[in-house]
Amino acid sequence: MEIRGTGNVGGSEPIRPHPLNSNRFKIPEETKLDRVDRVEISDLARFKALLKEVPEVRLDRIEEIRAQIDAGIYETPDRIAITVDKILEELGDA
Repeated sequence: MEIRGTGNVGGSEPIRPHPLNSNRFKIPEETKLDRVDRVEISDLARFKALLKEVPEVRLDRIEEIRAQIDAGIYETPDRIAITVDKILEELGDA
């Protein structure tokens, strides 16, 4: 018995697998030698990798130093000497 839907449209039909052609997935021999795999990393991916290396920002420390600067107690002779030494080291490496 055949069941037809409204408007004489056929009902569902059984699903039949598509026969696989064994040659369908083969790469011709002449092209195998010319193929080379390549990987390209985008600029965005490189940037994201660099971001992972950046140390975490310590907002509490930044606020503490800002408060010391505002209060006029951050710049001490010792800190100035350390800063000068670091600048001279960097200039010597350049």
